[in-house]
Amino acid sequence: MPSHPAFVASSTDAADVYLFRQDGWKNGANVPAGLAAQAKAVGFKGEAGEMVLSARTDGEVDCVLFGLGDGGDALAVAALSAKLPQANYRIVED
Repeated sequence: MPSHPAFVASSTDAADVYLFRQDGWKNGANVPAGLAAQAKAVGFKGEAGEMVLSARTDGEVDCVLFGLGDGGDALAVAALSAKLPQANYRIVED
């Protein structure tokens, strides 16, 4: 069961969330091309709490890139739900 009401196990309209540690992020690494381009444009490095949103043409969130820092803080992802706009989300596992 998802740990937060905004996170769902499956949905046709859920936005994908990609989580990366600093040492695992490479520009465009296993994320949609548009999200990778936005991440590069803003200098995303995977630092804890760092976030990049990609929207569809209707303005709804399409996908999210979120940084976990060095991976040493088990609560780094806890800030994610507070930062996200209201919508349905699913975490994409690599």
